[in-house]
Amino acid sequence: MGRPQATLQSWAVVIAITLAMGRAASAAPSSANESAGLAKFDQAKKAYEAKDWSVALQAFQSSLELLPSPNTRLYIARCFRALGKYASAHTQFELAAREAQDRVVATGEKRYAATVEAATAEGAEVLAKVGRLEVALSGVAPSDLEIRIDGAPLAKAAWGSPAKVDPGSHVVRATGHRVRPFEVTVEVAEAGKAKVTIVLERLPTSVLHLSLSLQPQGIALSLDGKAVDAKALSDGVELDPGPHHLVVRAPGYRPFEWKESLADGASKTVSVPLEPDSTVATGTPAWMFFGVAGLSVTSLGVATVFAVRAKSVADREKRLPGPQARDPGAQEDIQALSLRANVLYLSGAAFAVGAGVLFFTTRWSGASSKESAGLQWKPWVGPGDLGLGLTGAF
Repeated sequence: MGRPQATLQSWAVVIAITLAMGRAASAAPSSANESAGLAKFDQAKKAYEAKDWSVALQAFQSSLELLPSPNTRLYIARCFRALGKYASAHTQFELAAREAQDRVVATGEKRYAATVEAATAEGAEVLAKVGRLEVALSGVAPSDLEIRIDGAPLAKAAWGSPAKVDPGSHVVRATGHRVRPFEVTVEVAEAGKAKVTIVLERLPTSVLHLSLSLQPQGIALSLDGKAVDAKALSDGVELDPGPHHLVVRAPGYRPFEWKESLADGASKTVSVPLEPDSTVATGTPAWMFFGVAGLSVTSLGVATVFAVRAKSVADREKRLPGPQARDPGAQEDIQALSLRANVLYLSGAAFAVGAGVLFFTTRWSGASSKESAGLQWKPWVGPGDLGLGLTGAF
């Protein structure tokens, strides 16, 4: 019984050490962040007390990133207020009040109750100085219309509603597909209101659709010198009015070209009847048929020579007076010649079948006759062998 208990105690020690190491590892980065966050907070407080609002704001924001705290956010709001950015200040006051209230509810830390009161009171005070900017639309908006205020996107749900902005100049910009970009600078006074109506002016537009009778492999489309996707053209593309040039190419088909000038508001459907190109040679070149047929003839011819020679040697041996007079090496020659003849007969038959297939797929006129005009069959003779060769340009 003593050994299992000791084993359990050992495991308990290992688990405790592992957990402690895990806590130390996870706490190290947090501790480092806390230390850096506190240092940034102290730096920000000094700049704040010196009324260096911009430096204080930047340092408080860095501290908040390293060590989130409702009190740090409260100081950020106060820096924005001191800089005259009342809308930004009001947003930060609201966030500080909510975060501090969450701390009170979740942890019971009463010290954050004072933060809730201060942020709420100061936020209500600064709200009276916040400006309002309303952005409205005139015209039909494309689905991809984007509105930005000072470079920041304005959510679609906020269109037509007054948005809180800081006093000063603001740039409103709207962009979208096939609409002329809209941009205006508007001044919003302290506690003032302003409204911008975006007048959407649609650019002159014509629409081109493509109707393809076939879509072979390797098809390529070019519109005004730029490659385009066949599906996109089939669905329709919007273009600037004016002259346009469409080219459709596909292997084995005649190129198709269309040129026309489209007016504003015009919708054009171009039908593309792809036609096979008769000038493109199809089928097997004639030289290939003649080459395979020549190999068949050569193989059968050489096989016949070997067979005749084997028979000649065998007949000669049979005419000798008796087995004692026959040459033992002659039998080996007969077997070797017979084997060569059989192999070449089989090869010749295979080549003959191939030539028969090629006969029906070969081009027999035009380019094929030119290709085969320079080919010549020539016999060749070697030591103990003979054959037929094909020479010329392939």
